[in-house]
Amino acid sequence: MTEQKRHIRVLALAVLRRADGKILVERGEDTKKGEIFYRPLGGGVEFGEKGEDALKREFREELGKEITVKGFMQAVENIFVWEGRPGHEVILFFDCAFADAADEKAEHHPHLEDEKAGQTYWRAVEDIKAEGAVLHPFQLAGMLG
Repeated sequence: MTEQKRHIRVLALAVLRRADGKILVERGEDTKKGEIFYRPLGGGVEFGEKGEDALKREFREELGKEITVKGFMQAVENIFVWEGRPGHEVILFFDCAFADAADEKAEHHPHLEDEKAGQTYWRAVEDIKAEGAVLHPFQLAGMLG
């Protein structure tokens, strides 16, 4: 058996906030830990691609929506275990908004590529905690203050 090559993944995540303080997140689950979590939308940055371009591409592919990137927020390093496997990522957080303000009004946006992965919601951090769920990555809560 060969050991799987481990690498550091670069991600870009979009922080979209409404006036009511809710952020746009997708719901996930770690079945090994029995943990429900929420995470901002985004994805991997491809070689030669800027983080903000990766976000725009991901939103088009996953939600069929256009976003505007208002600015860079912060970069964090995240070392974690998901589904029993170690992970290591550098995350670029960007302050974003939907290009069409009407998209802020929809409480749910279906995922175009994968219905199971596509549970997106506007959630307040307090509501996530009250549900017994976790906001990932953990560094995000400090940025929202």
